[in-house]
Amino acid sequence: MRPLPRVLALSAASALVAGACAVTVVATALAAAGDSVVRGLDRRAHPLTGAPGDGDLGPFGRMIGDAGVVRVGAAAHASAEFVTTKRRLLRYLAEHEGFRTFAQQVGWSTGVLLDDYVVHGAGDPRAIIGREPHDVVDAAELLALVEWIRGYNLDHDQPVRFVGAGVGHAGPVVVDRVVAYAAGVHPDLAARLTELYAVPPAEREHRRDTAVAAYELVAALPDDGDEHAWAVQHARSIVQHTTASAFDLTTPEGRAAHRRYRDDALAANVVWWQRQTGHRIVLSTQHGDVDDVVLRDALGAGYVSTGFTGADDDVLGRVRYDDYLIDLRRVTGPARRWLAAEAAQAADVPPGRGHDLLIHLGDVRQSRLPASSA
Repeated sequence: MRPLPRVLALSAASALVAGACAVTVVATALAAAGDSVVRGLDRRAHPLTGAPGDGDLGPFGRMIGDAGVVRVGAAAHASAEFVTTKRRLLRYLAEHEGFRTFAQQVGWSTGVLLDDYVVHGAGDPRAIIGREPHDVVDAAELLALVEWIRGYNLDHDQPVRFVGAGVGHAGPVVVDRVVAYAAGVHPDLAARLTELYAVPPAEREHRRDTAVAAYELVAALPDDGDEHAWAVQHARSIVQHTTASAFDLTTPEGRAAHRRYRDDALAANVVWWQRQTGHRIVLSTQHGDVDDVVLRDALGAGYVSTGFTGADDDVLGRVRYDDYLIDLRRVTGPARRWLAAEAAQAADVPPGRGHDLLIHLGDVRQSRLPASSA
């Protein structure tokens, strides 16, 4: 192979040097841009120190303002640090901000049973949680939180309640309560409801239709106050579960329709509970699993969404605090543009899209707490 002419060799060498310089300039520019993002986040970050009395959570209380529903998502399911932080948030909101309900993305009937446990000590929470599909709920995380709520309620006059706002498992407890209510006010209707609710799960569309028919019968009964309202909601939850179960999840269209219905039902259940009880609510969901737009449309300014990130984020991990809280609504300049760019590229819900607040935990380890699958 003949050597390159001197002019061409010099040109090639110059091009290589120029290319290397260009790469260096780009890298320097990117580093500078990253530094400006970190500085912008630094200005808005509040350290989470785990201080006694939860004094470090005061900024969190100011950030949520008068919101009636505060969502707390998760980036690392079943991490010990996440569970501990969520317990701290719940304790702070209960003791200092007057929150009285913890809502979770599990089925309504699961929520009914867990509410009986946290308020009255009835039932086995490990077995109750074990009936929920494992792709819907992190059993270890939920069990730890439920046990904490029960312990909290033993020491406080105003208990924290539990509600399952999702469309998952619809167990016999809600059917029994609907039928029992009907038997007390319209005995002839109880047998008809029992018949309608007897359709086997395999007959998905027929089961949905009979659940709707049962709901309409209960809703048409004279409104005698709270008992009627609860019976109607129990019947509605059965409609939600049977409707969600009837979607064809083998097609993209069916899965998308199922997600929309699931999110609409969750928002409707949270709104119903808030209006029925008057409680401020902490809503716990899987990170990215629920569309914040649906909840925001339903709740307006009364809704604040909080997300979590872990130690693996290069930019967020460079903020001066290991663990911190930041109000994303107040981030400006390059940091705000970075959040928007991350949102455009991410597959699920990243910080800056949907969430109002962000909690970053610098050290996240896997929790070892198991839960029964009974």
